[in-house]
Amino acid sequence: MFVWSSVDSELDGGFAAGLIAGDGHFAIQPNNGGTSWQCFVAVRLRADDTPLLADLCRWSGAGKLHAVPAQRTSRPQTTWIVQRKADCRRIVSILDRHRLLGKKQSQYAIWRTAIVAWTGVRSDRHSIVAACGKQLRAHRHVDVVPGASEVSITDHELCAFLAGFVTAEAHFGATLEGHPHFRINLRNDDGALLHLFRDRLRLGRLADVPPYGTSKAALSWRVARLDELRALTQVLDRYPPRGRVLRIYEAWRDLVLLEDRKSGRRGSLAARVKERRAYTPGLEWVKTVDAVESRRRRHIAVLREWEARTDGRITATAYEAWRRSSRPEAPKYETIAAAFGSWIEALEAARLSTQGCRTPAQNAKAQAKAAACRAARQAEQRAAILAALRDCIRMLGRQPGVTEFMAWRSRHAPTTPCQATVYRVFPDGWASVLEALAAEPASPAVDEPSGPDTAAPGVSVRTG
Repeated sequence: MFVWSSVDSELDGGFAAGLIAGDGHFAIQPNNGGTSWQCFVAVRLRADDTPLLADLCRWSGAGKLHAVPAQRTSRPQTTWIVQRKADCRRIVSILDRHRLLGKKQSQYAIWRTAIVAWTGVRSDRHSIVAACGKQLRAHRHVDVVPGASEVSITDHELCAFLAGFVTAEAHFGATLEGHPHFRINLRNDDGALLHLFRDRLRLGRLADVPPYGTSKAALSWRVARLDELRALTQVLDRYPPRGRVLRIYEAWRDLVLLEDRKSGRRGSLAARVKERRAYTPGLEWVKTVDAVESRRRRHIAVLREWEARTDGRITATAYEAWRRSSRPEAPKYETIAAAFGSWIEALEAARLSTQGCRTPAQNAKAQAKAAACRAARQAEQRAAILAALRDCIRMLGRQPGVTEFMAWRSRHAPTTPCQATVYRVFPDGWASVLEALAAEPASPAVDEPSGPDTAAPGVSVRTG
């Protein structure tokens, strides 16, 4: 059975790209009441495929697993979701080396642009992410993605991608009489990918699937001739599917390769294929993936790469200069230090020299100074939040809820702290903001009668 080993191997990376192309979802959405943005990629599979997602999480060193309870007639599901900035950059580094195919490739290009802006320092990054979000939503309604059959990809890479895509989308079936068949159905707007599979492998045929109920028109790649099914097993034996689909494929393969077609075994083999498609409870409970340890291993690899390419002092300042000039996708030194507890502990874990780094006493002094600065900054933010809330109450004539206050802030005081800052300064929630305002001495301005033009658009908050 195949073991995930390296993000650089064609088989591992190609399989992951195929799985994401089949069941992945790229998203860009507003966060914190529209004051910021959140980007993520997710893959959701049936809960008895949780071990596969756990392996994917461990192999990539990114993301977490979340359980999704059963709804109506569905089975429980598990979602692998990647949403931390550093983890999203990790996915970008993988998918830049192992390309997606079909409609997901175009969606990934938009999402990648958003990730570069979202994790960067450009002053216009929020507007770039917003534009990408709008473009991504529009792209999901595109009817056709042309040119998939014209992509430049070797047969070796294509078959690795097919293994992942088959895991996500394929149906290995058999009739009661024991006639095996293979099928992948895709919406018409991604049908060019099925043309690519059929033309490059020279197997099967394509058939139109009319819309039914709420579903859209689709295209089906079907392989039913015995000689073509056996040729397909030769491809999939080299690049097998994973997880529960592998168990189904193994039973289906025995039926396809059965030599004595007139024996009574075909019916029993077909029944075994059906049995293996049934839901297997209990596999959703797997040991939690140690994402922290995966990140630490990744950080150590980056530190050693940096140390091998520099002749200077091994300091955080030198690392940042190298990262900005040579590896902007690498984690910031603050991210590395947070993963190990301190910069020195990170260097020690990577077995690098700590000479030139600040002593613990120097660090303590710097941390005390930084804490004082943070406290002063937080006091300023607290005063600005309460001043803005006073203006909002004076304008509305009552106390607002947090959503209403944030909408008011966006229109009338956009330079005041955003929702994320509000909850950082007041970690106990919106109720604690109202309590802090009530505890302060009453401001004369709050009791003055006000008209609709009391707080003009764009006016910054008063500090009172």
